[in-house]
Amino acid sequence: MNRPLIVTAAFEPPVQQRLEAMRRRYYPAERNVVGAHLTLFHALPPALGPYLSALLRQATCAARPPAARLMGLRRLGGGFAIDVAAPELVALHQLLTQRLGPCLSRQDAQRFWPHVTVQNKVSAAQAETDLLAAQDDFAPLDSALPALQLWRYENGPWAHLGDYAFAHRAV
Repeated sequence: MNRPLIVTAAFEPPVQQRLEAMRRRYYPAERNVVGAHLTLFHALPPALGPYLSALLRQATCAARPPAARLMGLRRLGGGFAIDVAAPELVALHQLLTQRLGPCLSRQDAQRFWPHVTVQNKVSAAQAETDLLAAQDDFAPLDSALPALQLWRYENGPWAHLGDYAFAHRAV
């Protein structure tokens, strides 16, 4: 069975907890099978596992954690997301894209848009109501991204395969 690999960026624990609370509040409970996340790659071939693990280790071992700023909310039609400004993560994504080029799915080959999906797969009316409520509580937030994470899609939930911590902490 083809279970693609997924690469995400981790947030600092207090920020992750805030994102999880938003997702629990707004994401349909029956569909909320993974935690809040910022996806770099959605569907990499499973055969890349060992190469991808080595590539992520190499990309993080001598680098400092990228900075991220959760900027604001954006409509998705059937939900909404938080836009994330993270220039160093965008540069890292470009480097990884060059190394993975021929193996990328059409979705992963598109322009990278750092974001966290807070709500998806609801009616447009529900999405609009919830977006307005979330905007009342939202304020921009800064976080380092301390690690990249590797996952395997499991027909809904994801299996955690590893964390690749950035070695040098920001001072």
